Amino acid sequence: SKKKVARAFEIVKMISDNPKISIDEMRIALDVTDRTIARYISNLKEYKFIERIGPDNGGYWKILL
Repeated sequence: SKKKVARAFEIVKMISDNPKISIDEMRIALDVTDRTIARYISNLKEYKFIERIGPDNGGYWKILL
């Protein structure tokens, strides 16, 4: 749906603005549940839009497009 695409785009934009952003910070910014943000991140990784470099704590996000 358009809402899902818009949210996915917002996540990519947040990562672009701050590659070290945490999932928790994204979740708060979008006002969604942990499960929802995890699903978006999982889908973005599955479709090779983003990847995680390094550990959850101290790593960063990389946009692949």
